[in-house]
Parts: sequence; C-alpha cells; structure tokens
Amino acid sequence: MISGYRGGYKPLERKAIEEKMINGTIRGLVSTNALELGIDIGTVDTVVLVGYPGTRASFWQQSGRAGRKGNDSDIYLILDNRPFDQYIAYDPSWLFDGNSENAVVDKDNILIHLSHVRTAAVEIPLSINDVALFPDLGEFIPVLISENELFSRSGKYVWQGEGFPAGDFSIRNIDKVRYKLINKADNSVVAEMDEMQAFRELYDHAIYMHEGLSYYVESLDRNAHCAICSAANENYYTEPNSQSIIKIIDEKKKKAYNRTAVAFGDLNVNSVISGFKKVQFHNKQNLGYEMLPEPLCKDMDTEGVWIILPNNIREVLDSITPTSSHYKNTNMYSYYDALSFVLNTSSMMISPIRCSAD
Repeated sequence: MISGYRGGYKPLERKAIEEKMINGTIRGLVSTNALELGIDIGTVDTVVLVGYPGTRASFWQQSGRAGRKGNDSDIYLILDNRPFDQYIAYDPSWLFDGNSENAVVDKDNILIHLSHVRTAAVEIPLSINDVALFPDLGEFIPVLISENELFSRSGKYVWQGEGFPAGDFSIRNIDKVRYKLINKADNSVVAEMDEMQAFRELYDHAIYMHEGLSYYVESLDRNAHCAICSAANENYYTEPNSQSIIKIIDEKKKKAYNRTAVAFGDLNVNSVISGFKKVQFHNKQNLGYEMLPEPLCKDMDTEGVWIILPNNIREVLDSITPTSSHYKNTNMYSYYDALSFVLNTSSMMISPIRCSAD
C-alpha cells in the first residue's frame, strides 16, 4: 500500500507509481523532493515533511501535493534539530507571513543565451532583426556558422545542425550523462541516474537500496556508463565521503568591508568522492571506512561569491584546522566549514531573494 519515489527510479517505474497513486492501488508515497515539480498524483489527503526543505517555495510546493482536488488536507512539518528549523519553531510567523523566494535567472549568462539562440533557430530562421530578442546575436551567428549549425540564405540564418537543441535540457537534471545499474543475475536494469548521483551511490562496493531490497555494487564502469550489482543481504548501508574543491577562475567584482572583502566571479567546482563508510542499520554504528581505488571526480564552471579574510585570521584558522589524514577521512569540520554553514543558513532567511546587476 506504500511505495518509494525518488531520483534513480526508471521513467516507466515512476510513471507506474504515479498511476497507482491516482487510481488508489497504493495509498502513500515515501519520497524525496522528486515530487516537488508539481506532478499531480491524485487526491492526496496528507503531507508529512521531515525537516524544513530550505526555502518557502519548496515548502509550499511539497505541501501542495495534498489538496489539489479542492478537498481539505493536512500538512505536518516535523522540525529537525538544525538551527533554521528551530528558528521556525521559535517564530512560525516567519514561514507563513512572508512571500516565496523569487526564481532568479541571469538572462545575460552567455551559455543560457546561446542555448536560446540555437533552440530558436530550429523553429524559425534567424535574422538581424532578432537582435532585439538576442542582444549578442551578432557574436553568436559567426560561431554557429563556423560550427556548421547555421548557414546564410537571403539574409536569413537557417538551422542545419544535428539533433534537437531543446531536447538537450531536462526539467529534472542538468547532466545529460546517464548511468544504469544492472543486476548481473538477469541483466535487468535496477535504476537509472545522472553521473553525479551515480558517483554518490554506485561506487565500487557500495550498498544500493531500491524498493526494500539491497544490492552490492561490484564495479562501476565510467566508459560504459553502467554499474554491475548483485543481490545483497548485509546489515549495513554505505555513505560516500565527498568534498568540493573550488578554484577561482576570474574575479569580476570586489568590494571591501572593513578588513574583509567580498568578491564575485567565475569559479570551477570539482566534486570528489574519495571513499565511503559502512553504517549499521538501526543503531547507525560506524563499521569502518574504505577508500576508493581512484577518486570519482566531476567538475563544472559556474559563478559564485567568496569572502577574503585578513591574512592574520587565516593563519590562526589554518593553525587550528584538522589537517591529518585521519581527520580527512571523517566528517570532522573546520572553522571555515562552520563559517560557511552560518552564512548559508543566514542567507536562506533573506526573502524574497532579489538580485541586480550591481
């Protein structure tokens, strides 16, 4: 009567679960935020949220799975032991009296802009008059012509590229690389997911849980984009050890504030899975840590904000931050992590979020 629902389920599997909720074959779902996108799953009476989702928008989207047919519904928010949740417990009006956050998109982002131009060219040939819609069109057209995606005809620029650009983008994922988890007993596909999720869940010797069953991941093949697994009956599950390595590519803006400074610019973020720990069911006892033969890394270029601390403060923090290999293989956090946590939590309270070119 109850089913799971999360990223990693096969598309047909998700659709079948949605249909069962609609026709009443199953009566409940235990889900991640995979249902947040507005999927209509029938006459849901009650939603139980475990922990504040992080934004008012997510809170109302997840709560809105219930009562979609105009019927009365109940929403329960079970607050976690995190600072932000406890603040809501202290002042619930903050959650209910404020507006949802604004969705912010930088329309001048060159990658987003170029993607729109390519998608538009497929539908209708472009002309120089379209510069009113795409201000950088004059720069994009020569590039697309050189890549054999456009050709000029009678003052129009006609699409001749391969594929369907709009189909390159998923409403659920930002990564086009997909991995499959294959059960070696019968070659059936257990799960499908993007590459970063595969790195977090399908590394060698991981325990992958699906629909109440456990699978032991024997190997992950990055070339074939698949992992091989077998049925498992272990008394533990696995948690990956991950970290992000951030490099500054270009500093675009900088503003001083007393002895500190804040900067904005281009960054490279490299997500690294270096190992995992085994955690016993029920009591969550740590059963040991295992390093991967080779770290799983995936990087991307993005934009970000960073804070520049005075040199003497950095020297003090570095001197008291754990650096030994023992601490690197645990969840021991540094003072930098603590500062990041405070800033991130505080920024979540600024609502609605507003951004400007300044």
